[in-house]
Amino acid sequence: MFKVILVIFSIALLNVNAQTCTFESNVDYFGNDLGTGPCIVKTLDDCCALCYRVAQCAAWTFLPSTGACWLKYTVTERRVMSDGRFSGCRQQPTLAPTQASTQAPTPAPCPCTEKTDINYPGCDLKEVADVASSADCCSLCRQTTGCAAYAYYKEFKYCYLKSAKENGTPETYSGM
Repeated sequence: MFKVILVIFSIALLNVNAQTCTFESNVDYFGNDLGTGPCIVKTLDDCCALCYRVAQCAAWTFLPSTGACWLKYTVTERRVMSDGRFSGCRQQPTLAPTQASTQAPTPAPCPCTEKTDINYPGCDLKEVADVASSADCCSLCRQTTGCAAYAYYKEFKYCYLKSAKENGTPETYSGM
């Protein structure tokens, strides 16, 4: 059995309940995906909420039959579909004007929190080969815009950078 080490950073989450999830039925916002594949979520609201948690996400497309949630950095093409998918745009909050602006200090990076033998399928930003350790994979994630978690395969020295962590599953491998 191969071990998978997943590190999750503590990231500030928006209060999604205060956000509005509006969507179009049977529409695909084609292309412009964040990462290399969809995240797997349970509901339309979960897909919308995930978009609000990923800073680079501007829109999303959700296919209920598979739970696939594609996060989008922009919308340039709208396709009418008949397979039951939904698409929505993130509603940008209106910011109130502030008095004099002061620069907040830059917080130190969060320490890595490791979970062994758990994988978060999908939400891949990037795959990096020849990574020597979990700590090196953590460093790569910290240096990559939009990285919220990673999965490290020690035996193969592969690091998978993730835009989010959704629906963790036990990771087991069988051999002959």
